[in-house]
Amino acid sequence: GIMFVTQVRAPLASCVDGNRAVAAQVVLAHVLSRLGTAPRAVGRALRDVRPRGPSSTPPGDLCLAGDEAAHEAARACLDGDAVKEAAKRVAKELDGLAQSVRDISALDLVEHVGAWGAAPETVPAFAAACLELDAMY
Repeated sequence: GIMFVTQVRAPLASCVDGNRAVAAQVVLAHVLSRLGTAPRAVGRALRDVRPRGPSSTPPGDLCLAGDEAAHEAARACLDGDAVKEAAKRVAKELDGLAQSVRDISALDLVEHVGAWGAAPETVPAFAAACLELDAMY
């Protein structure tokens, strides 16, 4: 899983001082949308296995849902071509793995990048608010 995080780190590096949640959302959406059923498995794992509580809930506007202009401004720090290339590389490598390993690796990627974008304790809520995991397949 860490190998895949390293591959998406380059496009994210330009957003360290920006809206990290939106940057994480965009990068993860590009990777996960290329992985068949893995996003649903990730969604189930985050809903069913990870504890939730008041401290695990990020602000409702974390990924600027409903404000396209603010979302566009927040993702301006990303190089779209670099994001797409990193997503293609990661997806290609993940596609070569057995489904169970691919699902676990995708979950690991969401946890690491989501923690970078929001906070470790908010990853399940970040995924629920910012990633449409069930709609990607």
